[in-house]
Amino acid sequence: MRSFNDRNEEAARFAAEVEAFGRDIAKARIAVADLRFHLAMQRARADIRIIFSEVRP
Repeated sequence: MRSFNDRNEEAARFAAEVEAFGRDIAKARIAVADLRFHLAMQRARADIRIIFSEVRP
């Protein structure tokens, strides 16, 4: 049977892994939001180019 310290160390390692995984998920969410923002900006620029090309003679 494992000692209390062994179980406590294992729980601490598991908590650290879960925390690191959570940070990775947060970083991925930020990266996705950043990509969505840049894609939206590109679409807006393309729309503006189309509008100005229609306005110019």
